[in-house]
Amino acid sequence: MPSLAGQKLDKYDMLEEVGHGGMAVVYRGRDTILDREVAVKVLHAHLADREESRRRLQREAKTVARLHHDNIVEIFDSSDPSRAHESYIVCEFIHGVTLRDWLDDRWVPHPVLAAMIAHRLCLPLEHAHSLGIVHRDIKPENVMIREDGCLKLMDFGIAQILDTQRLTTTGQLLGSPAYMAPELIKGGPVDKRIDIFALGVMLYQLATGELPFAGRNPAQVLNRILEGDYKPPRQVDPKVDEDLAAIIATALALKPTDRYQSANSLAKALEGYLESLAVEALPEELAAYFNNPEQYTDDVDARVCRELMRRATRAMRDGNGARALKLLARVLEIEPSNKRAAAMLDRVRIRGQRMRQAMAFGGAVALIGIVAAGVLLLQPAAPKPGRVHSQEVGADGSSQDYIIPQLDPQLQPPVFEAETDGGEAGDGTETGPIETDGDGGGRTTGGARPDASVTCTVQVQDLPAALLAGGDYQLFVPKQGVKPLSRTGQVQIEVTEYTTIRLTGDTYTGSAVLAPDECRSGVVQVLPAGPKPANLDFQPGAIPLTQLIVSCVKGCAHDKRTANNFPKLDFRRGETEMVVKLEFKSAGYRAKTEEFKLTPGNNPIRINLEKFDE
Repeated sequence: MPSLAGQKLDKYDMLEEVGHGGMAVVYRGRDTILDREVAVKVLHAHLADREESRRRLQREAKTVARLHHDNIVEIFDSSDPSRAHESYIVCEFIHGVTLRDWLDDRWVPHPVLAAMIAHRLCLPLEHAHSLGIVHRDIKPENVMIREDGCLKLMDFGIAQILDTQRLTTTGQLLGSPAYMAPELIKGGPVDKRIDIFALGVMLYQLATGELPFAGRNPAQVLNRILEGDYKPPRQVDPKVDEDLAAIIATALALKPTDRYQSANSLAKALEGYLESLAVEALPEELAAYFNNPEQYTDDVDARVCRELMRRATRAMRDGNGARALKLLARVLEIEPSNKRAAAMLDRVRIRGQRMRQAMAFGGAVALIGIVAAGVLLLQPAAPKPGRVHSQEVGADGSSQDYIIPQLDPQLQPPVFEAETDGGEAGDGTETGPIETDGDGGGRTTGGARPDASVTCTVQVQDLPAALLAGGDYQLFVPKQGVKPLSRTGQVQIEVTEYTTIRLTGDTYTGSAVLAPDECRSGVVQVLPAGPKPANLDFQPGAIPLTQLIVSCVKGCAHDKRTANNFPKLDFRRGETEMVVKLEFKSAGYRAKTEEFKLTPGNNPIRINLEKFDE
């Protein structure tokens, strides 16, 4: 199909081609009536050469136009099926990149981030399913990441144009085989649970960096899906814990009846998983990640490790050494250099060895006691020995009471003092004396209530003094709004729980997680500021581009990349200025390369290209 860039299609100016796939070519366009930017998806000729197909497209467009959700690309218009020309769908234009692009260029496999992204995509799916609309083609290519970090699911219903038939006239599969549910491959009845399966594939992929079903060709991939043949995610990446692995396994169940029965059920499971790690499933969290991936990943890892350490300490206090071992091992998988976790792990192992020795010794003593008791029973005139109440604690935390005769003190099992692991300032563990209650358990006494408000002193670092003096920078605090910064970069914030705060302003940004325990102990919370990405702001009247190639001269994170939709460019660490070469290509014009100096935030760019001689 020849490119429509630079032409007019009905009331739409086709400004540039921005993408293409197996079903359509996508153009950035302008609605000449409403004067707004739109995306125009023009179907390939083999899908739109018959009036029946064009009418089906219009019906699908009308159906999907009923969807109104923050995480769904909105459909505005579709072509008239009675006219024999290009068939198209018009929807909102998203400035950003696809999740597929992000996976290729920026993604580092991370279980928590995987759960956050999958959770966010469950919400638009639940909305669509509630209206009887099934997507049928969930994959990273159909997820847009808007410049502000908002995820947008697109192409709802477009895969239904050929109903359940998944083959084109050339025999090629529509969509990606790796994300197809078994019942879809078999050609049987399908429902919303095929979307659950596809999202499970994406969750596995985001968590491990690999697809669960892979092969040398589509046929091999499809066979593995039909057989449920995939490696357990923990074998691919040990950082995937058992809880997330169980969620993935349910989403990827072969039988639809064994899967989550709704997107909402999957969302609740992921939400509970994140809450167990002190992470909230909020859009602000994802926005903070996409704004500064490296810094956010470090922050969330630190937050998760604090929570795991807290739970490991509780497990040790409860005598549950097996659970403590698992939790501490997870900490060391995330932070191999965590000395406190390594020390606690050694203590748990030593305690376990001592406990096993004590139990073995106690069993021998009990046997001796039984024999002695038998002897005493044969001597009724002899006085009864004293008795000791003892308790045997298993490795899983269970306990069993038993009574043994009072023997020589030197034969008694060794007595271990309860370890409280004190809790260092800032490690997120509970502190306070341990009080033994009536059933042999323990509870923490003293200390502040967990829901008590505490004042955190936050220090913003690396923000230029001139910007601080200008008063244009603030801290955004969830549920509290914005807090102005002082000229020293300090601000005090009241919190009752782990809270992610974000620096807002024109050219610098940053985020930090406030830990109540650290604030309570007087530790100043540091928020490192960094330059925002450089945004290429093409001025009105600029020549529509068909391709933009960015080459780094100095100061930028990427050496060379082909860019669509004019993405933001990240600075190399420590840099606040970058120099790039931009190669412009446009239909009917000579290609041109220019050098630009970019600063954080918006950078106005004007294009002057020379037309080819006619």
